[in-house]
Amino acid sequence: MSTENTDRLRRVVYRSRQASGLDPGVIVDEIALPAMRKNRSLFITGCLWFDRSSFIQILEGPDQTVADMYARILNDARHTDVETLLEDSPECRQFERFSMRTVTGEQSS
Repeated sequence: MSTENTDRLRRVVYRSRQASGLDPGVIVDEIALPAMRKNRSLFITGCLWFDRSSFIQILEGPDQTVADMYARILNDARHTDVETLLEDSPECRQFERFSMRTVTGEQSS
């Protein structure tokens, strides 16, 4: 990410419930993998944790870019009951090496 945009950083941490009918394969194939590709081009890094019912995600990157991404997530029908846990302007990234680190509930046990 060495060609990073010089905007102020924004970090958003949220949790949400999965819409019914999402299985782990759909989450990986239709959410996580496309997010990795898109995030790299937008200089967004972070982590997505999910289990069979919930998501917790950390997004970090250029201020307005992260704000726009989070606005799309808030309107994404695959998420319900979205709750912002943290929104701040950190001095540096925690997930600098990951366009979207993905962890499942089974991996974190």
